Amino acid sequence: MRLTREESEILKDFEEGRLVPSVTDEKILQRFADGAERAGEMRRKIDIRLTENDFQTVQIMAEEKGIPCQMLISSIIHEYVSGRKPSLQ
Repeated sequence: MRLTREESEILKDFEEGRLVPSVTDEKILQRFADGAERAGEMRRKIDIRLTENDFQTVQIMAEEKGIPCQMLISSIIHEYVSGRKPSLQ
């Protein structure tokens, strides 16, 4: 995976301790770490059918978390298949 020049500079600053996360909530930090870990993994696009009610509920939950709906669904599936109870709060 190639980084842009700006991304490389940010990574270098972080690794050398010149950047620190502004987020201190452990759950959020873990989600970022999990996301970063998965970023390099192969992705497979799928189609999924949900009831309208389920989809609207997921959209609301994603909006409350400030993340895209697809990311929330992917995260829930990943946590479930990894043997963890999906953290929906």
